[in-house]
Amino acid sequence: MITDLVSRALNAAAPGQQSRVAFVDDRAAHLNYLLPEGAFDIGFPWYKPNCSKADRLNTEMQKRCAEFEFSNPIFEVRVGFYTQAGNALVETRTLAALSRKRLCRPSGHFTFDLEQNGLVEPNVSIETQYTAKECFVRLVKGQIDVVTLVKSEGDEQIRQLGVAKAIAEIGGLESVQTLHALVSKQNPNGLAQLELINRGLAELMASGKWFEVVASHQGRQLALMN
Repeated sequence: MITDLVSRALNAAAPGQQSRVAFVDDRAAHLNYLLPEGAFDIGFPWYKPNCSKADRLNTEMQKRCAEFEFSNPIFEVRVGFYTQAGNALVETRTLAALSRKRLCRPSGHFTFDLEQNGLVEPNVSIETQYTAKECFVRLVKGQIDVVTLVKSEGDEQIRQLGVAKAIAEIGGLESVQTLHALVSKQNPNGLAQLELINRGLAELMASGKWFEVVASHQGRQLALMN
């Protein structure tokens, strides 16, 4: 879906300009070599942390803030927080209420949103070695207090496990994280490339094409899940 949106944005902004999309399954290589050394002009999709709080972020995220420029948001991802049904945390609207709580964020998922809000050891206890399914099983058993992950995945795991009545979402803590294209600050044409994407995204939004693309891809994904 993101590839489709980026390709359409570039075509909308510069119809006569050819572009090539390649899939490189090595995220570190994107940031350490391919973009800085000019093998590619644009990388996507990448989350953008709150760079005004870079001192709270891990080294990789600090590097992302310091060495790259970001496009306007391409897509928003909602991140949810879940606890046991009946837990007083269900009503909270402040992350400070999670102080000293036991959190589970599935293995392989980003954690910058937690870091930039101070949800790190020893303020909280965070488990990151479990799968999403295992996190929810631990929650149901009372071995942790909160599971936090991308909402679409969390809601699907709850459905598959059949534990909807045992788990409640902490709606007041839901956050929105954004996906972007980025360019290396070493790329002399980087800002011009971002301007193309930004202009193209604006055209897609204005014409309604952005919504059509998202609805089409999400519809296919739901069909596969069902």
